[in-house]
Amino acid sequence: MTDITRLTIGYIPATCKADWIAPGDPENSETVEQYIELQDFKFYLTFGLGVKKDGDTVLPISHDDLWNPSSKMWKLFVDKFCNQLSKGVSSLNPITLGKSWSFFCEEGDIPDGSFVVKYDLETGGDLENKKEYCDGNHWYINYTALEVDKENEEIISKYFIVINSKIR
Repeated sequence: MTDITRLTIGYIPATCKADWIAPGDPENSETVEQYIELQDFKFYLTFGLGVKKDGDTVLPISHDDLWNPSSKMWKLFVDKFCNQLSKGVSSLNPITLGKSWSFFCEEGDIPDGSFVVKYDLETGGDLENKKEYCDGNHWYINYTALEVDKENEEIISKYFIVINSKIR
C-alpha cells in the first residue's frame, strides 16, 4: 500500500466566463492549473498520469517544512509551481498555502480569505462561478489523499478550497 497526496492548484483569471469551475478540467473551467504529487518527501510537478522527475519539477522537503506555514519551502513551492499560472497578475501567499496544508490534514483551521467548496448532489463538488471569483485574485486547491495498491486507489480525504490572494 502506498500513500499519495495529490494537489491541483488553479488560478481563476479575470477573463474567466465559465459557469462552473471544476479542478482537473481547466479547459472547460477557463482556468490555469498545475498538478503536484507528494511522495517520499518531495513535491513533483506531474503531467497527466506520469511524473516527470527533473530539477525543474521536483522540490525536496522535510517533515517540519510541511507543518510550518512560515517555512522557506512554501515560498519555494509558490515560486516553482504557482506564480507562473497567473503570469504575474496575482500570487498565492506562501503562508496561506502552508496553513492550508494543516487544514487539509485536519490539524488546523482554514486560512483567512479561504472557503471550502462542499460536495453535494446539485453541484457535484464544482464551484459555481460568480463574478467576484473572476477578479484575477482567486486561486483554488484541490487536495486528495489516496491509498494506492496494485488493484485500486481509495480516496481517504478530499478538499476543494478557494483562496482570495488579496486577503492576507
